[in-house]
Amino acid sequence: MERSKIPSTNMKQSVYIIGSKGIPAKYGGFETFVEKLTEYQKTSDIRYYVACMRENSLKSNVFEDIFEHNGATCFSIDVPNIGPARAIVYDLLALKKAIAMSKVNQDKQPIFYILACRIGPFIHHFKKQIHQMGGQLFVNPDGHEWLREKWSRPVRRYWKISESLMVKHADLLICDSQNIERYIQQNYAQYSPQTVYIAYGTELETSKLSSSDDKVRRWFSEKGTAENEYYLVVGRFVPENNYESMLREFMKSNSSKDLVLITNVEKNAFYEKLKAETGFDKDSRVKFVGTVYDQELLKYIREHAFGYFHGHEVGGTNPSLLEALSSTKLNILLDVGFNREVGAEGAIYWEKDNLHQVIDESEKLSEVEIQKMDYLSTEQVKRRFTWDFIVDEYEKLLLNNGSKESKMKRVITYGTFDLLHYGHINLLKRAKALGDYLIVVISSDEFNWIEKQKKCYFNYEQRKALVEAIRYVDLVIPETSWEQKKSDVHEYHIDTFVMGDDWKGKFDFLKEEGVEVVYLSRTPEISTTQIKEDLNK
Repeated sequence: MERSKIPSTNMKQSVYIIGSKGIPAKYGGFETFVEKLTEYQKTSDIRYYVACMRENSLKSNVFEDIFEHNGATCFSIDVPNIGPARAIVYDLLALKKAIAMSKVNQDKQPIFYILACRIGPFIHHFKKQIHQMGGQLFVNPDGHEWLREKWSRPVRRYWKISESLMVKHADLLICDSQNIERYIQQNYAQYSPQTVYIAYGTELETSKLSSSDDKVRRWFSEKGTAENEYYLVVGRFVPENNYESMLREFMKSNSSKDLVLITNVEKNAFYEKLKAETGFDKDSRVKFVGTVYDQELLKYIREHAFGYFHGHEVGGTNPSLLEALSSTKLNILLDVGFNREVGAEGAIYWEKDNLHQVIDESEKLSEVEIQKMDYLSTEQVKRRFTWDFIVDEYEKLLLNNGSKESKMKRVITYGTFDLLHYGHINLLKRAKALGDYLIVVISSDEFNWIEKQKKCYFNYEQRKALVEAIRYVDLVIPETSWEQKKSDVHEYHIDTFVMGDDWKGKFDFLKEEGVEVVYLSRTPEISTTQIKEDLNK
């Protein structure tokens, strides 16, 4: 490597990312994360350095040792083909290279961000070097790799030991799941781990393809199914994704629809075991269709599924689930904490022995009920999981060297916001000044009428559109119950709760949840009530 090829970053925050196969991303959660982190970069004060497996670079016809992509400096690593241990060797070689590059760059306070916990037994040695340079070690713990059935018992034991050592030595653990963050805090309390939650992200754009496109018609013809006539499964072909339960339960259902499984299926021992134990090969509705690497086509397939089955049981925020929530109308998820955390009210949940009943009940849903589920799942993604929002969170954290206090400060306020006036604008402007991200919760029509006995001039969707147009507002969500405020504070990681001073003292109980409660004075000469009274004169 020639030193002259490495750009100087003395005035920028250098962040070295180790653990993905690299960018340009071809496939995989961490690869997509790094792709989007660099693609959506907003600040020029961060310089990313990304380790890439040589073979990943070659897939994009990149032959240089060092190249640029999305403004990031990428460096290729040659890794010997030594079986399952290859990923461990890759991380070790990449981290060694990253430290050497940082020394050449004379970085001040570099951050080394390692994705997954593969090199725990070796990390203490590297951590000492990093600290001697004035740097910090950040780790994304990923999911529970040590629980995956595909690994032998000795390998699973290695993953568990490796996880514990990565947690012990990390300066900061960035968890993309609240369940993973709780697990780290509860199971490794002896290390007093510093953790922060920043979710994984997804796109909201719809497919650019139409039903008449050749590639669409060819795919549906070859696979023997049709739009809205199939349930969809997308994911790795491994036991912990509960393929056996989904196959067995689907076959017990009365559905006339197909079950389309997009996965890296191979005629291996697991496949043969499933075939022997479920007899899925005798059910013409079950269609293993291989993988789909064309992202526009995959998005179209998601959008036109009747429903999506998600059986993942191990791990954090699963990328495939986020893609389903943003694309598929009806999402039917295995009822575990990881999936509940992401799907919330925008999904239907199943146990391993009742999916067939859930399928039969789902097909009784009216079009209006399905549209409601579609709306709720899409709103869930808009609120918490867009790449634009996730990258904001990361940049704020990285620019402040991992200080939790530096993370985006979130403010929330509530109201009806009917007959919008300059008093509302003034309150929202002052609320936004208290933080970085303002969430406005607007009373739904049902809540206003049933709980408040209040009739609005504008309906909820109209009031929402008006408030969304205000430049101080980042997100608008509905209020459907009085009790919602406490759950919102936790779900959206709120720092400051804001209400008008006519509610003074009423929400002080939220201080016990670790939230600052602020009561802002109203604009004295204007109110919605006053406007209505004046109009009636």
